[in-house]
Amino acid sequence: MQISYTLTERDLREALTVHRDRTAFRKWLFRVFPLVSFLFCAFGVMQSVMHPGEEKLATYVPVLGVGIIWAIGLWGGPRYTANKQFEGNKVMQLPLTLGWDDAGLHSTCEVSSGDTAWNALFDWREGESVFLLYYSPASFFVVPKRALTSEGLAEFRERLKLKIKNKT
Repeated sequence: MQISYTLTERDLREALTVHRDRTAFRKWLFRVFPLVSFLFCAFGVMQSVMHPGEEKLATYVPVLGVGIIWAIGLWGGPRYTANKQFEGNKVMQLPLTLGWDDAGLHSTCEVSSGDTAWNALFDWREGESVFLLYYSPASFFVVPKRALTSEGLAEFRERLKLKIKNKT
């Protein structure tokens, strides 16, 4: 089977989010820490209101700051990183043709082409609108689902399950 597509910044942003959340621990760490920081600071504010003479609020402000910075990184990080990578790499914006068979993946664009055997792929992940095909623990190839028909999507997913043995 063969598909053609042009990667978008939105595809890359989702891919970075899926990559960030690839384990349950990492997924929940990024969501729980800002909440805990907020609750800790709310407790500090409540203590300051209930006991106005004591200087407790200043103790909690740095934790609130860290929680806010963490929350900005959680929601703004993938957007910022995707924008910088997408704008900085014009090859990423070229139309790409991707094919696959029993031997592996075959990709072609106007400046390069390559073949990747299935056993060279490390792992794969699926997001709402993208697949990530890992060729190392931190490097991946993005395949947007919008490039696939519904039958092609099911076939591609089954092929990934069959051919890529998760090494994580």
